[in-house]
Amino acid sequence: YTMGGVWVDYNLMTTVPGLYAAGEANFSDHGANRLGASALMQGLADGYFVLPYTIGDYLSDDIRTGPISTDTPEFEEAENNVRGRIEKLVNNNGSHSVDYFHKKLGKIMWNKCGMSRNEKGLKEAIEEIAQLREEFWKDVYVPGEANEYNEELAKAGIPPIRSERIVGLNGLILLAAQELGLKGICLVSEIPVWGLHSPNPKATRSLLKTFCSLMSIRLNFDHLNGQILALEEKMAALRDAFSNESGESWDSDNGFHLDQEGKEFESATERNLSKAELDELENFFSRAKFDRSQTPLLKAELDRLGVFKLYEDRFLDLFRDLS
Repeated sequence: YTMGGVWVDYNLMTTVPGLYAAGEANFSDHGANRLGASALMQGLADGYFVLPYTIGDYLSDDIRTGPISTDTPEFEEAENNVRGRIEKLVNNNGSHSVDYFHKKLGKIMWNKCGMSRNEKGLKEAIEEIAQLREEFWKDVYVPGEANEYNEELAKAGIPPIRSERIVGLNGLILLAAQELGLKGICLVSEIPVWGLHSPNPKATRSLLKTFCSLMSIRLNFDHLNGQILALEEKMAALRDAFSNESGESWDSDNGFHLDQEGKEFESATERNLSKAELDELENFFSRAKFDRSQTPLLKAELDRLGVFKLYEDRFLDLFRDLS
């Protein structure tokens, strides 16, 4: 341990523009005298609460400079290296998940590289980590495809359900698998309120696409696509009939009257936002709902499009939902 730390400003940036120092490396939370300081608290505070909101401020100037040319040998080399690594991971078809290796690495670090450590344990750790790295590249399994947002289940944009229970036959099968020492998952798709007690082909297609991605198989969805189109046409007809009779708007996805989000859509459309831009905003909101670190990117996109005021209440609701 050393006393003090690197000087940083309120955004945790050092005197070198763009270079940030976080955790015990800086002096921000505990001052010059670090005796009795909490490394865990400072690491969590800097990494979770501060940096996700301050780095974006520094990058915002670059974001507005327009497209940056990628026609350089250095970029091409870096891109090829990353593509090669991703392809190797996705096509490895090993037998253990990333989390399996992460836990094994954590156990090595905890047992032999912690506060209480010695020369013998550190040398053993170096050898064990080298072996684990070799095993990782040979036997890791990463589901999904290279050209999609892909983190294993929760990391792949499939948020885990933490506060609810899986009941019925699904829950019974998972419980039986657990008793036998087998791993299992239950894929759950969101469905609109009006479809709670009836088959929903859109939810079915979403689940099947996720399953195909995880199992690296392909299915023909033409039949389901036809059912989805027919259902949406019927819902559009019901919506129009309801609007004509009541003069109010109807949300065909949820069966609720459109209020704030409906107004946002109408106002955003009036600002000549394209469907692609509106869809991208919805993707940003979906990711930010489960990952607070995505909110700076969402804010930057809303500012870029000039529609933050329209979405301000919905943006602030993200923090109320996560608090």
